[in-house]
Amino acid sequence: MSSDPHQEDIQQRMEAVRTSLDLDVERVALSVREKTDWRYYIRSYPWLSLAAATTVGYLLVPRKEKRVVADADALAQLAKQEKLYVTQQSHVKPDKNSWGNQLIALALAAGSRTAVNYVSNLVNQSMEKRAKENDLSSESGDRVYAGSRPK
Repeated sequence: MSSDPHQEDIQQRMEAVRTSLDLDVERVALSVREKTDWRYYIRSYPWLSLAAATTVGYLLVPRKEKRVVADADALAQLAKQEKLYVTQQSHVKPDKNSWGNQLIALALAAGSRTAVNYVSNLVNQSMEKRAKENDLSSESGDRVYAGSRPK
């Protein structure tokens, strides 16, 4: 059987389509992995992420109950509506300006700043390392996909 030039051309095109399809599937898989990672949205939309986190935090924190100071008639009306809650409160209030509380607040503030700086440094080092790996892999012509390591 003689091979038809038209048939060989079709086979070459089919092979090119298969190769292209494999690359497209890998790109789509990488894109899906990236879009389902919460870190992607923090990097891409930092202010929107901050606003969303603030909103969620605001909605999750319980609101303070309203306190009503009322006379006997108002109390009777609240009791009839079943909106009267009686709780026992201590008359001794802790001193908010005590030295111990101020020292604890100072230590917590310093500790939180130190923790934030430490985490920031770790993130920066990780990002620099990834950038160097990507630069090295692009120079060598290798492609780095999610979950794979450069050779």
